Amino acid sequence: MSWYEEAKKYAAMGAWVFPIRPGTKAPLTDRGVKDASNDLPQLRGWADSWPDAGIAIAGRDLEVGDILILEFDQKPTLSSWARELGQPTPHTRIHLSGGKRLPHFLFRQTEYSLRVGNVNGESPYCEDAACPDNRKGGLHRHEWFSLRARNKYVLAPPSIHPDTGNPYTVFNDMDPQPIPDWLVDAIIAKGTTEKQAAKNAGAYPVSANFDFDRLLAWMRVSVTTVSGAYHGLDICPVAGYKHTGSGELGCAIYWDDESIGFKCHAAECPSNTERKGKEGGMGCLMRLLQAPDKLRRYEGEIWPERETAADLASFGVEIEEAEKNPCMKAPDPAGVSKENQPAEKPAPKAWGVFPEDALYGYLGDLARRLECPLGYAYPALLAVYASRWSGLGTRTVRSNLYVLLLGETSAGKTRTQNRALATCVNHDPLPRVVDNALGSGEGLVQALGGKPDKEIAGVGRFGALPVLLHQDETREMFGKMAIDGSSLPYKLNRLYDHDDVGGSTKKGNITAFAKASLLGGLTVEGPAEFAEIFGRATVTGLYVRHIFGYHSGPWRFDDRWEEFERVKPEIKEPAQVKFGERAFDMKEEWEAASPKERGQRLSQLALRVAAITAAANGDTEVGEACMRAALRLMEWQQEIRSIYKPSRADSMGGRYSEMVMNEAWRHQDIEGNFLPFSWREAYRRNSWYTKDGNQVQKQRDILVGLGMLVKVEDPERPKRLLFRAANWSKEQRARGIEQAAELYTATSTDTSHK
Repeated sequence: MSWYEEAKKYAAMGAWVFPIRPGTKAPLTDRGVKDASNDLPQLRGWADSWPDAGIAIAGRDLEVGDILILEFDQKPTLSSWARELGQPTPHTRIHLSGGKRLPHFLFRQTEYSLRVGNVNGESPYCEDAACPDNRKGGLHRHEWFSLRARNKYVLAPPSIHPDTGNPYTVFNDMDPQPIPDWLVDAIIAKGTTEKQAAKNAGAYPVSANFDFDRLLAWMRVSVTTVSGAYHGLDICPVAGYKHTGSGELGCAIYWDDESIGFKCHAAECPSNTERKGKEGGMGCLMRLLQAPDKLRRYEGEIWPERETAADLASFGVEIEEAEKNPCMKAPDPAGVSKENQPAEKPAPKAWGVFPEDALYGYLGDLARRLECPLGYAYPALLAVYASRWSGLGTRTVRSNLYVLLLGETSAGKTRTQNRALATCVNHDPLPRVVDNALGSGEGLVQALGGKPDKEIAGVGRFGALPVLLHQDETREMFGKMAIDGSSLPYKLNRLYDHDDVGGSTKKGNITAFAKASLLGGLTVEGPAEFAEIFGRATVTGLYVRHIFGYHSGPWRFDDRWEEFERVKPEIKEPAQVKFGERAFDMKEEWEAASPKERGQRLSQLALRVAAITAAANGDTEVGEACMRAALRLMEWQQEIRSIYKPSRADSMGGRYSEMVMNEAWRHQDIEGNFLPFSWREAYRRNSWYTKDGNQVQKQRDILVGLGMLVKVEDPERPKRLLFRAANWSKEQRARGIEQAAELYTATSTDTSHK
């Protein structure tokens, strides 16, 4: 395979790619990992220029779905961690290095992992007598692992290792999967994040007006290499030359778009020998460079202004000096007491990430093999499998499901549905698929083969066969439901619990018999748009009957899955399953733990999922493991429903209030405490400017006045608008939305009379 084909493959997986000098680990491009790209014309250009180059891949940690790499340099590796923590070994793409033949695990970013960045883990102190560093008499450690999430790269197959001459190889050939939350926690516990290491070394948040390129130009230095957030410089800005024996990062600035720091590894450098007391590396550097015999005073701004003399004194800075020089208002605070340090930001809650412990048996394995987002693949397979076989349920537990895949454009909803359906193509029994656009209740009955009552006398619902209502995109269907008098939602509700549904035509009454499941996609940009589309016409019960598939962000699919039929259609006949007492006990215990939240048919959905997955796996009885996985899936559903809610507002003010508060409620830390969010970012991400942005902001101010939304000051960026949700109960929230809607109406009326 050519360099371009290899690079294209990795780019499709979410990696950023660039060429490496053959037989080395050195980049061929001027800026190395900073030049990494997933743009196909750029990759084609590099392939034409350097057809024999090695290939490097890197992450950018920009959004959910981006790639990140867990590289091990010595044992134990990930399988040992999983056993130690009682977790399943993650099933994802694995490469083996060409040196020690140790694994590189490729994952995709989740909302939980995006907060972490790069992490380095060191082994215990080396006790190997043969180690060259021990022979030198140095107490030292070796690198154990590294999580490469941003601007750090590894060589990828089929590159050649420079020391051994052996190629990097693929050990597990599949698309990278989302990194599990437990693994993120383990990496943080076993290593040190790049951000924490930099903070320990004195990196400090910059002002909102800071310009990194302007500072480099003033220092008269250039960046020659980048590794993570460390920017290696061509010369030491203090010495004016490159120190003898210093490597590519021997003199580097730490810059992660938020904080800045400086470190020169040459012991004789004045930035080390002339540092004052608590002064950090960057503060010392700026003081030395602005000495009379050095550079002119820097006119730009680096750190936020400090208002008190006590703050300035804590940094060892003369007040008069700080008054004269804005860049010296708050130098780098290495060693500053904790009360002067900015508070640690609470860890964000990993929201909406599909829990792999919700997968069970045959369908769980099949979901992984679809090479789609698991939050789509597993729910879609449940609907397809339920519509393929008769008799999956029991006398009291039905086996039909309604599944709706939520997400933005290009998230992978359609491709996932097609792959789920492809698992049973050309084999009996084929699911009976109805893909007509459903526009009315009567149209639904006719699409299911409804006949006049006189023609079906004596047939009965016992002859009902499974059918899949497949609606690739359901926006039109929900639009029809919003029409006053539409019977479509009521007939869908009927089919969820019964095998017959009736309607009226010009020729008289008709009835259809079917065990109907539904699979479709709903393209929404966020909870606000979901509330508008999944509106009051569907609140009559359809919302609580759905399983929602969810995946955040775009998904890069490998077209070879379809071309080479990576999952062959197969006949996997189900077992006749039954429920034991323990399964029902588990369901009741789970429901009792939170009756209000879990009473919205979630526990009944868990029974249906358990019946389907147990039968698919060949189990004759729903066991504890199967029931536990089904309940875990419902906990995920509970999480999704906490954000994606149908609108219950009758007025524009109520809908605006729901839009703003749904955004505020989604920002929580791991313990469930509400976190501040940027109004500007939320405004842009939710496209509120398309929904009369002035009115949305007006409603925000009303919510602040009621105390439902709290304005938060950002000491580092005073002009930044931050808000967080108040800790109100659900009853208080409902009343608050109503009050906010009334105030919106009242103020709008007052304005109209002026």
